Amino acid sequence: MRRILKRGAAATALALSFIGGNEGLKTEAYLDIVGVPTVCFGETRGVALGDSYTPAECRAMFADRLE
Repeated sequence: MRRILKRGAAATALALSFIGGNEGLKTEAYLDIVGVPTVCFGETRGVALGDSYTPAECRAMFADRLE
């Protein structure tokens, strides 16, 4: 079980470095190029303008979406 958790954490870190490097981290919600409220590393699900998140919350949100 511990090995699976380590692999999951490694996969998340790898995906975060790849996607995060391309997408960027924005902790305040903004409208993306097509007008969709977006935050963190490109999250759009449930985002409203005025929302804000800490970098740790963004990483957790990103990890949840990977599952």
